[in-house]
Amino acid sequence: MKRKHSKRIRVRSYKELRKEARRVFARWIVNRDKVGITCGSPATQCGHYIHRDCFDFDEFVNHGQCARCNLWLRGNLSIYTLKMIDLCGRDSVDEMHRASHEVVKFSREFLENVITKYTTG
Repeated sequence: MKRKHSKRIRVRSYKELRKEARRVFARWIVNRDKVGITCGSPATQCGHYIHRDCFDFDEFVNHGQCARCNLWLRGNLSIYTLKMIDLCGRDSVDEMHRASHEVVKFSREFLENVITKYTTG
């Protein structure tokens, strides 16, 4: 007698969910901005003004950047900072830096919502 194998639904690991959420969000940022915030070249990557987990999925802190600014110039932070001050003011930038020290672990539900929101939106 043969055993029937039930099909199991594979649950993605937390690491896989986070990686997918970051990929989808980064693609959305590049499509939103089209032009890099620091040099005006076509945006090909998602640049993070502050590299902390708490800002991974923040639309206001992430902007499109070209590969040169994002990778080779390590975000081109001197110009990025000036642009952020122009966009939101010095007080908001200072508050972002204070908030960047928070430790955040996103829930699976939050990551799934990010994937859904930025894939369809």
